[in-house]
Amino acid sequence: MYYPKEHNPITSTVIVEPVGGNCNLACVYCYHSNIRAEKLSVMPMAVLERLIREGVKINPDRIKYLWHGGEPMLAGIKFYQEVIRLQERLKVTPKQKISNHLQTNATLITDEWASFFKTCGFKVSTSIDGPEGLHNQCRFNVVRVGSFRQVVEGINTLQRFGLTVGVVTTISVYNAGFPEDVYKTLIGLGIKNFELNIASNVVGASSLAPSPKDAATFLKRVFDLWFKEDDPSIYIRIFHNTIRSLTGLPMKDCSFSYNHCREYVACDENGELYTCGRFLKEPEAHIGSLMSESLPVILENPTTNALYNRVAKIKDECHACKWLGACGGGCAYQRWLNGGFGSSFPQCEIRKELFEHIAQRVGKYLPTQVATLR
Repeated sequence: MYYPKEHNPITSTVIVEPVGGNCNLACVYCYHSNIRAEKLSVMPMAVLERLIREGVKINPDRIKYLWHGGEPMLAGIKFYQEVIRLQERLKVTPKQKISNHLQTNATLITDEWASFFKTCGFKVSTSIDGPEGLHNQCRFNVVRVGSFRQVVEGINTLQRFGLTVGVVTTISVYNAGFPEDVYKTLIGLGIKNFELNIASNVVGASSLAPSPKDAATFLKRVFDLWFKEDDPSIYIRIFHNTIRSLTGLPMKDCSFSYNHCREYVACDENGELYTCGRFLKEPEAHIGSLMSESLPVILENPTTNALYNRVAKIKDECHACKWLGACGGGCAYQRWLNGGFGSSFPQCEIRKELFEHIAQRVGKYLPTQVATLR
């Protein structure tokens, strides 16, 4: 079993929200629903240039820009064309690897966008919650018209240009009872890489959270479908990472990795910096302004380090839990919403049940690593 180390990695991912929480959809469980702007505010070019110039300094080997929102495509294609020009011009060494990932609702995808993403090497992810009737329960526009058909059209366009599309599926009270339908819909769309998130205690979405029993049952059923299919080309992050931890390898997801918040820094459309994109506009997680001080200096500040340590704090019982290597104590943002830094992760029991189920299923294939977990 992998057991996490007591230190943070070097910051290597900059989460950028170039239009803040603004979005062309109004998904009911969005964690930015309380900060959506009434008018579109796009990151000014001066802020963008400063962001790229400072961002490349924090890791000379590799740096990832994760473009998020809201809906980051509202910034426009010319914005991202400038991103590529600036990254090429400002990289600290010719060998520095700079990657771009964009999380979009996919409703604005066109051939022009898909061609740009393909040419410039962007990795693109979107969200879909299952078949149309289930997806449209939570993911719709401001006049409550469901987004399913637009999302599928966007996915098809990206695939037509040879792009692999990642998907985040949110499990709510609406789709928790239909694991087979959700799984078959994703596979039917040609999706080979997806993650399963559970609607939790995000502001305004508490009524959408499935019961712990229903959530655990959903995850276990999808795992069984995936495990039975035995197709190595299908990557479901939560399952893949759990099995990694059972074989002694670290998790590859911040919400399942203890003390990894330090790997990330987030920037809003005005250049204000936070420990994570989910904390956008939250004063408790604010670490400074990109426009008034160098990013490396901000990240090395003792006050900043102290804040990252508070954000990463987990309860003592988590340190004693046999599943810490697979869970990491849960998402810091969700712990914070559950009562502040250092509070319990609200999906703790769901994860334990899932991890036990996975360990039982893979135990005969990994007898040495799993035997002590039964």
